[in-house]
Amino acid sequence: MNVLMMPTWYFEENNPFAGIFTTEQSIYLKKYCNVAIYYPFDTIMDEKFSNRYEKQILTYRGKWKNQKFLR
Repeated sequence: MNVLMMPTWYFEENNPFAGIFTTEQSIYLKKYCNVAIYYPFDTIMDEKFSNRYEKQILTYRGKWKNQKFLR
């Protein structure tokens, strides 16, 4: 099974405690299935899209505007 988690907020360098539940849940689920996290509202990164392993979880980050009508 493949699982893609899409949290509304996730950790960044300036706030390492944000999204800790999502990270811990992903690490646990990784024992049983393929897990990836997609966080589209990253404000710190320089590039428009990145994918890398963070804390042993494949993490996709995007730099998109967080507008109210998207919620």
